[in-house]
Amino acid sequence: MMSDFFISLLASLLAALCVPFFIEIWNKIMMPYLENRAYRGHRIHGVWKAEANYNEDGKDKIEREMVDVKQSGYNISGEMVSTLNDEYTVYVFKGEIVNSILTASYWKKGNDDSHDRGTMALKVISDNILKGSFTYYQDTNILTGQYCWRQ
Repeated sequence: MMSDFFISLLASLLAALCVPFFIEIWNKIMMPYLENRAYRGHRIHGVWKAEANYNEDGKDKIEREMVDVKQSGYNISGEMVSTLNDEYTVYVFKGEIVNSILTASYWKKGNDDSHDRGTMALKVISDNILKGSFTYYQDTNILTGQYCWRQ
């Protein structure tokens, strides 16, 4: 009688310890796999060349970027390496692509306190072109620009 109690107690403890492990496996491995299998929209993962056109302080600027996109179903993330006047800045972005529209937020890598952040919305024009716009902060103003990604 007492051994049945200890066996059931041990089994309960073992099950309680295993549940978080299985939840983690489900969320990190199984869900992304199933999302990728079920996703039927545009696949935009890979490296893209981007050009950002905007006006800052009355001057037209063109910023060139290399964008590395990771995709898991609708979820999009990655890094952008921006080049302006031989200066490099790395941004991280995260968003989603739904109905041929990519929406994402971006921020300067490694600097969570930075106001150097913004949002972007790009439409899939063809398999290798995305076009749209972005917004960003400059001092206390929110400014916009045009964006084009090519693969």
